[in-house]
Amino acid sequence: MIMKKPFSKIVGVLLSVFMTVGLFPAIPAIAEEGLPEGYTVIAPQAPINRDEELPVYVPEEPSYLYSFPDYMKGVFVTPGVDFAIKNDGVLLSDEEIAANVENLLDRITARGLNTLIVETSADEVYYSTDINNTVEKSVLEYIISPAKARGMFVYLNFQIDTLMSSLSGLTIDDRINKFAIDIRQFTVKYPCDGIIFDGYYASKDGVSVSDYLAGGSGIGFDNYLLDNNSYIFSLAAAAVHKTDNTIPVGIALEDVWENYESDEETGNVVNGPATSAGFEALSNGYADTLSYIKNGYADFMLVKTDGAIGDSNEPFKAVTSWWGNVAAESGLPMYIAHANEKICTDNEGWYSPDELVKQVIAAEEIESCKGSAFTSLYALEDNELESTTVLEKHYSDSLDIEGLNSELEMTLPTSTNFKTEEPYQIFAGSFDPNFPIYYQGNEVVLNEAGRFYFRIDLEVGLNIIKLQSKAKTITYNITRTVTVLKGMSPSEGPLYVDGETTLSIDTIGYKGSSITASVNGKIIELNETDGQTEGLDPNSSYAKFQGYYTVPKGKIGEEINLGNVEIFGSYTSPNGTKFTAGLTGAQIIINAVPETAQAFDGSLLRIKSENTMTYRASTTSTNPTPDATRLPAGTLDYYVKSVTLDGTEYYVTNSGRRVKASAVDVLPNEPLGANPIGITSAGTRGTDTFITFSLSKAIPYNVSYNGADYVNGDNGSHYVKNFKATSVSIIFDYVTSISAGDINFPSTSEFTTGKFDTYELSGLKKTRLTLYLREDGVYCGISGSYDQNGNLTLNFNGSENSISGATIVIDPGHGYTEAESFDPGAIGHIKEQTANLAIAKYLEAYLKDAGANVIRLKTESERYVTKERASIARQYDPDIFISVHCNSAGSSAFGTEAYYFTPFSEPLARYVSASIATVLDDVNGSVKNDRGAKYNYFYVTQQQEFPSILVETAFVTNYNEAMALADDGYQRRFAKAIMNGVEQYFNRTSYSSYGDGTASF
Repeated sequence: MIMKKPFSKIVGVLLSVFMTVGLFPAIPAIAEEGLPEGYTVIAPQAPINRDEELPVYVPEEPSYLYSFPDYMKGVFVTPGVDFAIKNDGVLLSDEEIAANVENLLDRITARGLNTLIVETSADEVYYSTDINNTVEKSVLEYIISPAKARGMFVYLNFQIDTLMSSLSGLTIDDRINKFAIDIRQFTVKYPCDGIIFDGYYASKDGVSVSDYLAGGSGIGFDNYLLDNNSYIFSLAAAAVHKTDNTIPVGIALEDVWENYESDEETGNVVNGPATSAGFEALSNGYADTLSYIKNGYADFMLVKTDGAIGDSNEPFKAVTSWWGNVAAESGLPMYIAHANEKICTDNEGWYSPDELVKQVIAAEEIESCKGSAFTSLYALEDNELESTTVLEKHYSDSLDIEGLNSELEMTLPTSTNFKTEEPYQIFAGSFDPNFPIYYQGNEVVLNEAGRFYFRIDLEVGLNIIKLQSKAKTITYNITRTVTVLKGMSPSEGPLYVDGETTLSIDTIGYKGSSITASVNGKIIELNETDGQTEGLDPNSSYAKFQGYYTVPKGKIGEEINLGNVEIFGSYTSPNGTKFTAGLTGAQIIINAVPETAQAFDGSLLRIKSENTMTYRASTTSTNPTPDATRLPAGTLDYYVKSVTLDGTEYYVTNSGRRVKASAVDVLPNEPLGANPIGITSAGTRGTDTFITFSLSKAIPYNVSYNGADYVNGDNGSHYVKNFKATSVSIIFDYVTSISAGDINFPSTSEFTTGKFDTYELSGLKKTRLTLYLREDGVYCGISGSYDQNGNLTLNFNGSENSISGATIVIDPGHGYTEAESFDPGAIGHIKEQTANLAIAKYLEAYLKDAGANVIRLKTESERYVTKERASIARQYDPDIFISVHCNSAGSSAFGTEAYYFTPFSEPLARYVSASIATVLDDVNGSVKNDRGAKYNYFYVTQQQEFPSILVETAFVTNYNEAMALADDGYQRRFAKAIMNGVEQYFNRTSYSSYGDGTASF
């Protein structure tokens, strides 16, 4: 870097110059405040009057032929530093110096640079103005011709104070003459592309005061210094201009002209840049650089900037933009010299390797700026943290400008110090793609989606992992512990169950573990559930494991103790280490069978809220099942007993249901008595079918599907291979008589007829209404409500036969779920939520274009609690509900799938999954990309009023699929495929279900 060199001897020379050229007359001595003791001050003489007026001399306007680079990419070069000229103080031979210069030029051109700015003096004078070569060859002669031969521009940075110091021993007349002559000879000897004048500052010291007293007092010391500096700079510029009209004069602007100031009291304003520099050219260097430019002393400007963009005193943009305006007003080209030796140092704002390229980009935004130069070749070649590599990317138009403003952002892990039971840790996030990122010395590569994703196997104990990008380093201290099993159900006991109750045995274990349970000497294999589990982090290596055991029949008058449920698990880590664990759960006791039939004349239970979840009493599972219908507010049932499962109290009812104790009111004992059932009205409204029943009491009912047999799967026994139900049955409890005949529905109803019958189950009378479907499998949900008189209205969601006119609610999975909590979903090569939202938005647009009424939950900005999202959809009375998600598993997992809960949602899941698979055929090739429709009890699929599915479009943990999920084109295709699946679902209905009609009964 070029250091400031304030000089004091200039003023003595300039005084001589002024006296020589007759600028000042002889002046007598006077006193002046502020000067050192012992100095004699000269007072000004009265001006001389002239009678005659001399003619004004108008010099001929010279013609200049300057050539500048179209765009400067320059570097400062210092002989003896950037290339050797001596060895142990001995001057090298011409051949050796020439070879060193060629090597230097090779290095510079390899960087794509086109301009040299050569320092002409340092600790010793490098140049000679002897044009007759009577002294040894100047170092500058070794570099100018070879550089120009390569087509490079060569500028010489001339330090005025170095020349002035060399003239201090001459007489006054000789000083001024020699100063001009030397610059002229320098210009002749070194045919360069421009001479940049630097080192033109003055300072107040003993020498300058002495010079002032000797010949300049009377105009004020500060004015004296300012005038002298202006004159000497103009003299130097004129010497070059008059010698060679092809060599332009540049001015090196190392400091701000003057900080911007506004004095509110006086109203004085200094229109300098918005800086607070400690050194100002005008005030501290006594150089009015702004006037030098306006007076035409210079032909171009070189602004030297020490401050970074974030510098608090001399911010880069404030300095360069201000000089840029000056250049524009003066019509001069401006170049900027960047202090790149500061890159990646502790200097304010310079710590990051992107600072240099950001400065160059900012400079290019200034219209008058015609390029940049860098003050340190060594720093360019050192390439600290790839700072030069990124600069070269910019020059070759391969820089990611948008990414340049990115910093290392970690999505996972969310903490830097934590304990985990996972066998590995996923690291995911994003960073500036122009710079590399390293972990443990290994380079990380961004994927096509602009993110990274990798996993590191963790050793048991402390793992220290470092990631570094640009100047930012993140250190993780991760302690791995091992727990194969995390809790179990049933865990609390003793648990009393009736004979032939199905026990649901659950645990959370490492994915890939082998887990079994033992009950009453029976070994039950627990299977890892398919798909994600509500409440379990999708990025976790844990999964839910489930198994079922049906207890034996009870004995009359005797309890049966089956002992405790025990679970055993084993897991083998990637390095072959085996971990095992065991848990003991609740004691299981089978209730004694009473010797006589139990009389249910106890308390009544009344459902508090609409759409209340119920469970089968014959199982201990706390997961909902589609064969236990949600009931409306006001429904009554007899209390049998209470049971606690997983810490929640439930009431078992006489009708064979189980309901949370918090969901009901307990009423005094009051037998239900006579309760005939009849029909007051039935028919169709729009696409829906309704039936209103007359009842004396609000009784429970259940819905079953005939011809849609359930099958077993990893998530339970409620999988449906292909929903082709022929009829739907509404089964009522506590009906004493039927006062209605068969129902004949209008042609727009999804039913043709309805028939009542009765049967017995476990000693209880059941009343059944069977509704025959107009088309097999075309059924779309039910809702029920009791009025204040106990009358029940069942509303059946009609089937649209076209997208046009359908109401569809879309849930982009994850996003804002709790207050201000943002859930990114599964983290793989991309973030799940980002893809979910993009696909959902395109799906919304496509469905609207097709004529659908679409409601998209704004999960990207508004809070939607996950377990309430489907309930929120109910208020829109939708025809279907779609929750858009992405899948997560190992890197080899691939394909698409869609989940349903209610059997009648299976066709929608099947059509959508098959349609999306056609898109993945282009991603994965000819493999089975359709994982199909699958059963699960996600919150968003549990509604019984309308078909609802959760779509897993593709795997974020599979690289190819993740890149497709991140690609705008594929996002559109995924959305289009979902819409095509929806269209197929609606088109399966061959009749029009719209219209108002009355049924006969």
